[in-house]
Amino acid sequence: MFNKKRRLSLTVTIVVLSVMFAMIGQVVLAQQDDPADFTVEWPKQTRPAFHATQFMVTGAVPPAIMAGAKILQQGGNATDAGIAIHAAANVTDPALTGLGGDAVMQIYNADQDKVTTIQALGWAPKNATIEYYMTEHGELPSRGPFSVNVPGGFAGWIKALDQYGTMSLAEVFQPAIELAEKGHPIYGGIGDRFSEYPSTTAIWWKEEGKPYDTGDVLIQSDLANTFKKLVAAEQEALASGKSRSEALRAAHDLFYKGEIGKALVDFLNEQGHVWEYEDMAEFEATEKPPITVNYRGIYDVYQNPPCTQGHITLQALNILEGYDLKTMGHGADYYHLLTETLKLCLRDRAAFIGDPDFVEVPIEGMLSKEYAAEQRARINPDQAMVWPIEPGDPWKYQTETTSLLPKPKDAALTLAMNNADGSKANIVYDGNTQTFNVVDKDRNVFTNTGSINSGWGSGMVLPGYGFFLNNRFVTYQVDPESPNAIEPHKVVHHTIQSVLIMKDGKPFLVVGTPGGDRQTQGTLQVVLNVIEFGMNIQQAIENARMVNTMMHISRSFPYNVGDTVEMEIIAGIEAIKGMIAKGHKVAIKQPLSIGGNLSGTVIDDGALYGGSDPRRRGYAIGW
Repeated sequence: MFNKKRRLSLTVTIVVLSVMFAMIGQVVLAQQDDPADFTVEWPKQTRPAFHATQFMVTGAVPPAIMAGAKILQQGGNATDAGIAIHAAANVTDPALTGLGGDAVMQIYNADQDKVTTIQALGWAPKNATIEYYMTEHGELPSRGPFSVNVPGGFAGWIKALDQYGTMSLAEVFQPAIELAEKGHPIYGGIGDRFSEYPSTTAIWWKEEGKPYDTGDVLIQSDLANTFKKLVAAEQEALASGKSRSEALRAAHDLFYKGEIGKALVDFLNEQGHVWEYEDMAEFEATEKPPITVNYRGIYDVYQNPPCTQGHITLQALNILEGYDLKTMGHGADYYHLLTETLKLCLRDRAAFIGDPDFVEVPIEGMLSKEYAAEQRARINPDQAMVWPIEPGDPWKYQTETTSLLPKPKDAALTLAMNNADGSKANIVYDGNTQTFNVVDKDRNVFTNTGSINSGWGSGMVLPGYGFFLNNRFVTYQVDPESPNAIEPHKVVHHTIQSVLIMKDGKPFLVVGTPGGDRQTQGTLQVVLNVIEFGMNIQQAIENARMVNTMMHISRSFPYNVGDTVEMEIIAGIEAIKGMIAKGHKVAIKQPLSIGGNLSGTVIDDGALYGGSDPRRRGYAIGW
């Protein structure tokens, strides 16, 4: 309890901090600094959790979430609603996701009582090689035609809808078509970027030569027509007597083998690239079993398999299982433990995770309890690890295989790339992504994370079709021994993932977020807030967040690493001082400022509890 003098001091401190944060964004403290005045009282929740019984939709932005709710009210299931949301998000958030990007999904099908995943991650074109890129460009371009990978997302939409949905493409695309045709207010315009690309300015600039900005209503006729063409391919196939699966396949083939795929290849080649028709025509999304661990004998935790970073959450839970987190509470010991655990898991990611069709990934060893115990022993409870940090050795816990694939070599790392004040010493490209989750009346679950990589992807709209093309290529590496070295038709490692947790054989929690390397770090904390600390889903999301800036947030080659830990000021003075005492450099961040868009649903005794992140524009809605 503060006295009046202390409260006045606190008020002055908050005002000073507000001005300070507005000027520099963060304060980095090391062992010699005293953060005595760096404290803010903060409510546990700024909004309530959303309660419902029939369905819950969380994440993305309100219009896209409403698209999913409409489909559920029309009798669709969780997968139908999920595809409707993703299509609508292409209209409302084209900077983040859409037809030109990638997606991963986790689905719990109640009828089959199974959890499955769909990987819709595009690959590199056939002519993409390290030699080509380094000879012709000297780097991996971050924007423009040479940054584009094959967009895999739509193939995943079709596979999910075919295998686990009930509605037609015409039905689930209707909300997106309506939003695109009638117009949608822009939130955060494109600014004056990408003016060198006529296909982009044709849509995103006004007639007077100025870009559309926040609040302007933008009609996206080309995008609406693209959705309509895909629907027409489906409907024509149905009219000719084709099955539902064959009709959905007709839409898939229009995108990858037909008019749209050919237009994409021709457009990139007109810009000087060397794509081939087969780069699009031969691509398929894949359905794969999830990776999973059991936590404390109670929770079965499922994640997306390689080449995503889903393993990080599972590895971290295995390590943290050896500690009494409830007794520890949200203090310095807890945040230190999270930080050190994540360092080990992220380091393994760089060393071992690549396309499992090209390199052997020791995922069994990485998720073994024995390996977790070995990694746990590396953590000093009183002293922060500093770079360089070596990866672990999960191979000793990997069952013998006859795999002919090469074992990955350790990825190159660039050390100490952060400046002393925590700012980046090199150029980074923030990941921009959209995540949403759906639970329906039958307790089917659909969770999806889609991305075009950096904000606005390559910066290029496919002419006549209205969607941005990704710039995923920048995340490959030019080190030939890296698991993510450039190779034709290879899928690069992705950060996109989400968590699905089962309890007593039934869905209990689904949660995910965008945010590049922040994703698994934020998701892990929400999971622990719910299952260890008993928070409701909204409290769990809004609770003070911490992220380790190691390999964060840039995914471009080479990886940049650093030892700074970002902590929201609402973590409290004692936690911050304790972290500093353990040797961490702490970047104090504003309340609710560490990025991401956490959203999730707890399913409990017939009730649904939805939460969403006030740090971005996510919402929860149910019935």
